[in-house]
Amino acid sequence: SKRLQAEKDDKSGRSDTVKQKTKSNVKKEVKGQFQTTYDPTSGGISVDTVTPNNQKENTKKALIRLSKKVGDLDDYVKEGLKYKSKRDLFRAFSAEQIDALALAIDNAKEGKSLIVADQTGVGKGRVGAGMVRYALKNGKTPIYMTEKGGLFTDHFRDLNDIYLGEKLPVPLVINNSKESEIVDPNFVEKKGMKRKRFDNILHRKTTNQKKEFTSKLKEKRYDELMEGKDFILTTYLQLSE
Repeated sequence: SKRLQAEKDDKSGRSDTVKQKTKSNVKKEVKGQFQTTYDPTSGGISVDTVTPNNQKENTKKALIRLSKKVGDLDDYVKEGLKYKSKRDLFRAFSAEQIDALALAIDNAKEGKSLIVADQTGVGKGRVGAGMVRYALKNGKTPIYMTEKGGLFTDHFRDLNDIYLGEKLPVPLVINNSKESEIVDPNFVEKKGMKRKRFDNILHRKTTNQKKEFTSKLKEKRYDELMEGKDFILTTYLQLSE
């Protein structure tokens, strides 16, 4: 089946903390008072999640309605994110994440938003990274916000996983704090060699760059700030100050 094939293709492409599973590998279906096993519409590899009973039916209806509107959801997301094949799509995302992305992409086209309220480990950040990729691949400039700058590295780890070897986008990081420095997800410590101070840092600002950035921001020289940058990375606090 295509799920079994996707699992074979996926072995070298996933880095999620939750192991991907096919339906046939799910030993026990959850059906409790408050939650039930989630049945993805995507043909990708499920991570064996559950969904609240009071949301299951409406979620399924929304996905069925979208399928009738756009056709196969895997093809829809693959085309939206500009992947060459479903194999690549299934390497980058679980079935649950693809369902979420399909709804998010459709809402974005309608000028609407989508709330992803999955529990820890299901992959909200991966879905967010997927929407950054969607925006960039379709000529838009996304703004990605997190609670704190220390999460920028996590975001880049997700981007690295879904770009599958493609050149990573370059962020305009609004924050100047040390925790906002982005660790290179592809950095490998070489045995027997002493690492230099910033060898493992992918993006950081020097003291002079911070001063220059602040000056341009105050003077509203936004075009200059975005030179060589693909998207904006910031925290909620920056918008409230």
